[in-house]
Amino acid sequence: ENGSCLMTIDGASYSILVGESLWTANNSYYRTNPETYYSIYFINPIDGWEVTGTDGIKYRFGGTENSTQYIKNAFYTLNYRWDLSSIEDTHGNTINVAYQQSLYCSGFDFEAHPIYSVRSAYPELITYNDGDATIDFDMDFNRNDVYIDSSIPSNTSVVENGRLNAIRMWADNQLVREYNFTYNTTPYYPSIDYGGTYYAGEFVLLSVTENGSDGTSTLPSTNFSYTDLPITCKDSSEIAYNGNPGNLATLTHPYLTGI
Repeated sequence: ENGSCLMTIDGASYSILVGESLWTANNSYYRTNPETYYSIYFINPIDGWEVTGTDGIKYRFGGTENSTQYIKNAFYTLNYRWDLSSIEDTHGNTINVAYQQSLYCSGFDFEAHPIYSVRSAYPELITYNDGDATIDFDMDFNRNDVYIDSSIPSNTSVVENGRLNAIRMWADNQLVREYNFTYNTTPYYPSIDYGGTYYAGEFVLLSVTENGSDGTSTLPSTNFSYTDLPITCKDSSEIAYNGNPGNLATLTHPYLTGI
């Protein structure tokens, strides 16, 4: 359906329209709105999309096991997002992207079959020209600031729950450098507001440390400091602020105050 899909590329998002390509009237081809002159071809739900720019660079979205996000049970699979899986320029140079996905049982169908979904996905490995250079991302999903209510599947199908621990850069299978990250996390907490609810905790970056090619020598860390400030949103005619639905009246947010 026209306008029901979005394509994000080069830092911008566009609605895509079916069957209105400048190159063909085939319904497998799309164009952006507003027009950007990308050739957008939908291969199929499994193999994903191929996008070609006016400079000849080809982008592939989906088409690999871990670049498609989906919901599925025993009878069907619904693919709802295709992540960037490869880029190829006009000289044959390639970039391939693999992802780490967080899978979740979001409920059961009418015959008690489990319904699985990809609730988040993050880059795990970027490979240049079949391994000339690589970047790997050390991720996990062990965050206690995110509340996941398994009794409400529709609210937990998609959630940002990843934590990036390190980035490592390699050339010809030799470590070039790595960056390590530390965080401060506070757990989610219950509240009696609005008949009972949960509020997410804080998750803030504390430091970034660069290691050399030996994996042990380090440069001084870059450290970040924050101040918790209240979030308020009230009409000037209000005598007291009692909170908006979904927010505590005393809700605070960590603001970056020093590097």
